[in-house]
Amino acid sequence: MRVITGSLKGQTFANVSSLTHPMSEKMLGGLFNVLGDISDLDVLDCYAGTGAVIYEAISRGANTCVAVEHNSKTCKNIKNNIKKFQISSKAEVIKSSVKSYADNSLPNSFDVIICDPPYDDIKEVDIISLEPLLKNSGIFVVSYPPSIELPRFNNLYLVKEKSYGDSKLVFLSQKL
Repeated sequence: MRVITGSLKGQTFANVSSLTHPMSEKMLGGLFNVLGDISDLDVLDCYAGTGAVIYEAISRGANTCVAVEHNSKTCKNIKNNIKKFQISSKAEVIKSSVKSYADNSLPNSFDVIICDPPYDDIKEVDIISLEPLLKNSGIFVVSYPPSIELPRFNNLYLVKEKSYGDSKLVFLSQKL
């Protein structure tokens, strides 16, 4: 796998765990095309897996990125890549469940939240628990199988939806 564009363009990284379902390069490119300029934004990547989202976000100018991942082996791999890419001043990985991280974090912390849960173990309550962490003007993105209904959020509305075969990206923002 590789970083698509930006300051880390072409840098490669491995997927060390069979437990992850890495976002395809096409889908990752589509995600960032919809987000547009993320310069100086704070990004949260939940269910980080390979860390591809944070590497791409930092490469495209994000201010900070936090990767939340519960698997020890995968966390170690992300930490190694953060060191390899020399982005430790902007990126960190936290070994935690998404729900635990959300329950212990400050509200209004992130401009962008990207949530790509394992498709065979989607826990809606965990995804919904992230909503308070989004800044008022932020964007919440969920990667989901098209066959499953998106959770109902309290204060987020659908902005855009993009399909990629067996996956879709749903972009949400604060209700007005």
